[in-house]
Amino acid sequence: MMRGKAGLGACYREEKGFTLLEVTASLLLLGFVAAMLVPVFSQFLSSRGYLSDRMAATFWAALKLEEVICGAERAQEGYCREPWERFAWRYHEEQQDEWIVRQVVTVKWADGTGERRVIVSTVRLGE
Repeated sequence: MMRGKAGLGACYREEKGFTLLEVTASLLLLGFVAAMLVPVFSQFLSSRGYLSDRMAATFWAALKLEEVICGAERAQEGYCREPWERFAWRYHEEQQDEWIVRQVVTVKWADGTGERRVIVSTVRLGE
């Protein structure tokens, strides 16, 4: 009986820690995950910038439309104030039919992918 226990102890050693193969496999897996997440994170940052610009342009278009309608803005086009001077706006009217006029403000800006634009409009009864 003593011999069986000694034999079992000789075959089974209790070792602590990881083998070199386990550590290498873990690092390889971590590298694959990181390589997949870098483009996703980059896309997130660029879309965040685009959405921020689009929100600012929409705000300026709505503001300029209200200013032109109420008479506070006499110009038909221009640039927004600092720090949004890269946004250019333009107001025009489109006759929809005999009685309806569409009032339109377009805000344009350039980013890394080209020219972008936001259009805000409303309608009024013509005279």
